[in-house]
Amino acid sequence: MLRWEDVDINHPDEGHHTPLTLAGIQGHDRVVKLLEEWEDVDPNHTDKNILTSRGWAAIKGHEAVVKVLLEQEDVEPNNLDNHN
Repeated sequence: MLRWEDVDINHPDEGHHTPLTLAGIQGHDRVVKLLEEWEDVDPNHTDKNILTSRGWAAIKGHEAVVKVLLEQEDVEPNNLDNHN
């Protein structure tokens, strides 16, 4: 039986998207808030396009998601991607 403690919240799919990245791409700010409650969630993870969840949210015009992500303590606010 799978337990929440056993879930790797940062496990990427084949496109290197984590659940947080996918929520950012789709503009699901409520899901982003839920995922942020996980202790080990990495808001600075980059996918195969070298974009973070914030970068995707900004590109897609999801202002609410960007705002939620920028409120995280461990976020690197000036780094939307690894192109810098």
